Amino acid sequence: MSVLLHDHSGDCATRSSVVDNRKDSDINDQLPDKNISDDSAVYKNWLKQQPSRLDWDRWVMMGMIGFSVGFIGFLMHQLIDVISEVKWDKAAEFIEDHDFGLAWIWVIGYSVLFVIASSVPVVYYRPSAGGSGIPELIGFLNGTVVRHIFNVKTMVVKLFSCVFAVGAGLPIGPEGPMIHLGSLVGAGLSQFKSQTLKFKLPFFERFRNTEDRRNFISAGAAAGVASAFGAPVGGLLFSMEEVSSFWNMKLSWQTFFACMVSTFTTDLFNSAFEGFKYQGDFGLFKAEKNILFQISHGIGLNILVFIPTVILGIMGGLLGAVFTFLNLKIARFRRLWIAKIKSKQWKNIGKVSEPVLIMIITGTASVFLPAAFPCTSFECSFSSEGFRKKCLTDAQHPLHTERDVQNYTCPAFDTVTINGTQYTNSSYNEVATLLFVTGEKAIHHLFSRDTAYELGYASLCSVLVIYFLLACWSAGTAISSGLVVPMLFIGGTYGRIIGRAMVDMFGFHSTGYWAWMDPGAFALIGAASFFGGVSRLTMSLTVIMMEITNDIQFLLPIMVAIMVAKWVGDFATHPLYHALLELKCIPFLDSEPVILHEGSKAINLELFRAGDAMFSPAIVVHKVESVSRLTHLLLDTPHGGYPVVTKTDADHEVFSGLISRALGAKGEQAVAWIHSIIDSKLVIKPSSPIYPQWRSPTVPVLMQFFVFNVENPMEMKQGSRPCVSQKGPYSYRVYQTKENITWNSNSTVSYNKFTKYVFDVDSSCSSCDPRTDNVTLPNIPLVILSQVSKKYPGASLIFSMIFAHFKEDFFRVNTVEELLWGYKDPVFEYFADLKRKYHLSFIPDIDPKFRMMENNTYDGVTTTYTGASDISRAAVWTQWKGRSDVGLWNSPWANMLNGSDGMQFPPQTSTEDILYAFYVQLCRSMSFVFDSHTKIHSVNTLRFTYPEELWQNASVNPANTGFCPNGCFPSGILDASVCKGPSASSVPAIVASHPHFYQGDPSLVNNVEGLNPVKEEHGTVFDIEPNFGLHLHLSLRLQLNLNIEHVKFLVQMAGVKEVILPIMYFNNTVTVDASSAHKMKSVLIAMKAVPFVSVTNEIVVLLSREDIFSSRENLSLPEEELHTNRLDYCQMHQGYYPDAERLNAQLERYAGESRFQEMYIDLSPYVNHSAPTVQETFSLHRTYIIFRTLGLRHLTVVDKRNRVRGIITRKDLMGFQMEERIHKCLHNSHEAQEMQSTSSSSGHRPSVEA
Repeated sequence: MSVLLHDHSGDCATRSSVVDNRKDSDINDQLPDKNISDDSAVYKNWLKQQPSRLDWDRWVMMGMIGFSVGFIGFLMHQLIDVISEVKWDKAAEFIEDHDFGLAWIWVIGYSVLFVIASSVPVVYYRPSAGGSGIPELIGFLNGTVVRHIFNVKTMVVKLFSCVFAVGAGLPIGPEGPMIHLGSLVGAGLSQFKSQTLKFKLPFFERFRNTEDRRNFISAGAAAGVASAFGAPVGGLLFSMEEVSSFWNMKLSWQTFFACMVSTFTTDLFNSAFEGFKYQGDFGLFKAEKNILFQISHGIGLNILVFIPTVILGIMGGLLGAVFTFLNLKIARFRRLWIAKIKSKQWKNIGKVSEPVLIMIITGTASVFLPAAFPCTSFECSFSSEGFRKKCLTDAQHPLHTERDVQNYTCPAFDTVTINGTQYTNSSYNEVATLLFVTGEKAIHHLFSRDTAYELGYASLCSVLVIYFLLACWSAGTAISSGLVVPMLFIGGTYGRIIGRAMVDMFGFHSTGYWAWMDPGAFALIGAASFFGGVSRLTMSLTVIMMEITNDIQFLLPIMVAIMVAKWVGDFATHPLYHALLELKCIPFLDSEPVILHEGSKAINLELFRAGDAMFSPAIVVHKVESVSRLTHLLLDTPHGGYPVVTKTDADHEVFSGLISRALGAKGEQAVAWIHSIIDSKLVIKPSSPIYPQWRSPTVPVLMQFFVFNVENPMEMKQGSRPCVSQKGPYSYRVYQTKENITWNSNSTVSYNKFTKYVFDVDSSCSSCDPRTDNVTLPNIPLVILSQVSKKYPGASLIFSMIFAHFKEDFFRVNTVEELLWGYKDPVFEYFADLKRKYHLSFIPDIDPKFRMMENNTYDGVTTTYTGASDISRAAVWTQWKGRSDVGLWNSPWANMLNGSDGMQFPPQTSTEDILYAFYVQLCRSMSFVFDSHTKIHSVNTLRFTYPEELWQNASVNPANTGFCPNGCFPSGILDASVCKGPSASSVPAIVASHPHFYQGDPSLVNNVEGLNPVKEEHGTVFDIEPNFGLHLHLSLRLQLNLNIEHVKFLVQMAGVKEVILPIMYFNNTVTVDASSAHKMKSVLIAMKAVPFVSVTNEIVVLLSREDIFSSRENLSLPEEELHTNRLDYCQMHQGYYPDAERLNAQLERYAGESRFQEMYIDLSPYVNHSAPTVQETFSLHRTYIIFRTLGLRHLTVVDKRNRVRGIITRKDLMGFQMEERIHKCLHNSHEAQEMQSTSSSSGHRPSVEA
């Protein structure tokens, strides 16, 4: 088990939280809701109008919830039974005829159809309906809001997805989804309104607050358990023990009433219907029908039963931990695998395909696995040799075999009755008895009494392994599924194995001292142990097991097994549902925090203060605050609430209450509002926050040059393969400025970008000096002119003589600086003089100075969209050098101006997007596709890189034909010669590629010795923050190569083999510093906070109403003389859904116009004056308990004079955050002690000022 204790997939229970620091940013997607009502003036005014101390309507609502949940439970079970019975009845007919092929086709086809119908709505329509929903429910009732889990669409998808999946025969159960459905009913019915269905009824309006809604959700979840198991007491205890974090005695009575009504409703309708067919027994509650796994009779216990019970408890704890471990491993592997798929369509297909694959495996095993096992005779059987005497006992319940076991292909003959005992010469298949039925019926067989020899070791062990793995795999797939039935099945199977072993060792005893050794009884204990080992439930599980079996005599063994399983499981892992909270990144505050120091030492939080965990300084607001400041707080800070202060006579600002920033909108409208805010910050305009960086980036931009040196020039001239070595990096700081900026009327802007390179010693290699470092390379001007000569017959001979005249050799030694920024070439200078003196038009334009790079140059006039009319087009090029296309390539597609300059991409970038950037150096657009998820300075980013097809030869990718002006090169080579215009350089002598020919044709690497292409070092990557579309890290790598071709009569190149030889490559790298990244993250946190909360005192609501703005002078008048409007409680809480663009425009206007600096809002009526506070010296442990018990979002920390010192949020109390602050506190304390010790030993007193 050591692997479980040290693997994060198991999430060792000694960790302080179910959330670790790697999920920091994901946590912000699940923000806390509060569970107590506010105490503002508008709330009190509203409260006065409500009925006082009347609870009849609360009881009515609980009854309505119970009835609704019970009826849904009835519908679910009836539908599941109908679907499963049709499947197995027809399959049995085929099996009886020994037509296995048709049986398999029927089972697979029928089941897969329903699995697809189960999975598709979850994947494409409502992902929040997937799984059991219990972790999300636990998180919500702990104080966290998870989007869409209480939506009517989720409810519909949840119901039918569960029905179809369970009915199809997947190894899952309906109980978990039933709990979620119950909470959905509680959440929706209690409010009597629906945003999705667009209605709001004037009933039960007083329940429209967070506290009552939470209580009704808890009751609905309990009613779901009661309906699913027929266990009203178990439902109450389950909600109290596992689901709810906040509870009181009054809620217990009301929840119990809801559970009672729910169980009654389900049992009442089930009594009359079976498969929706009326049975005529309406109101007749039969034990075998209403008790889920009715035990036929009880048996006496013996103290010795606790020995195997403890063994079963240990097995339950260990196997439960393994189940949790494997389930999390599979879930993380699934998430990683899905993330690697770049197409959204294929992602969804992959999600749907997984449960389909599980169903195919399950169906195949159900049909064919029983064939591998022989037929088994009934316990009470007869043959030609006579009647089997073993079943004849003196007990009231003789040893027997159940009559509803599955024959499969085994013969079924005659049955006779002698003295009340039935004998048969039929036989049955043990594996089919467990797999050829629904999970619930299989559990009935496992729990059956006096059937000691009905199931053997081979069948039980085989089914246990297969079902364990398939159930572990199924949980977490894209369907609505529960785990209760699989847990009971798995536990019952190994419990039955232990029971069978006891019978084989000590014999079967129907009466007397040893009668307790019944495999069915041990199956019950095993089921309880595994259920407890996975879920770690205790009280509720014990009661549920009693209520679903009616076996009160085994209460003590079940309790012992559950407790042992819990102890063993807690030693290894978190409970499954709590581990899933971490996997889903739902911030959950456990009942007791566990903080570790130095990896293993537990810290007592009573020894620390609230001030050690608080965020300080807290931003405060005054009771009368300017519109301008409130707007800036909303747009520029990440906080979800602000302490409100007032001034005392002593001019101290003391705490008066709390006001929230949160927006009342939910779902898509709130998300649209967030996107609108982000979009406004990304529009290119002088007032935009992005404009300074757009015009002249201050983020350090480095251009790192790596040059290649030919180590064997003489051998290469004689035809050998070139051998190169790499030098560098030679780093240059890049300074870019957009000049001559012109704002056009069509939402575009024109400019000319100036670029300058300055050598940076610090980021270069220690021995690198471009002025003195030499490199040996082929004479690049000679190679260029050699290719020019191929255009003119006989020119190569003339060029050869000219080269000889100037004593130009095939190799040349230059400094790195000369190679990069230029040197005068005598041959180039000679041809330039000829053209200038004699105006020879056939001589191309030649610059006497050859250079690989340009410095202090302009890119040419560029026109881009500003994004004002369409933010997705921000920074996208529309013209370059006066053209709307490139006009240099061979096809319209190749000539398109696609994308930006690579510094900015569309906001809300997703993994399915293809990004484009235009590169002036290559005169073409380049595409980028998603590669992986990354983090830069703890900010989540998407990594994009070149797609492989971008570099492929036209024979492999015909779309690249347009980029072959001089014929196509091997894959991995880009010809950018046309970019040089009509000059000597326009021949394909210099071509581009990835460094070291990464992603190129293997021949490119094989032809040059000394290359080693590696993705991490030679690939191009953009790490983009997807919400803003801005890159936090960039490594744009490009290699320039010399295309050496054979030219006749050019003696300088005689003997040189044709080869594409690397000259140099550059790495244009940009990394945003940590402070900028954290600022971006804070803005994201602030905006992501908006859509996940529904709270009181909303600053957004106040700012949306200009009619409540007033001057400070007016607000200083007595109340009766005020000339300003006030919002009442209903206006604050009627579900304000602002138009995103209008609201954002409002806020931008408030922030920009000076008149709003003189406009104020009186916040007094909206401040929550009962917001709890703690003093900074208050115990941190007790602070945690208060925060969790009250379900707070914020807790203000004050000093003894009630002055605000800081604020504590849920994130501050999460384990990883608290560990970091506690460790810092301990470190500072240790340093202080050392300083004091040093000071004392030196004979000096510590400085009072210090």
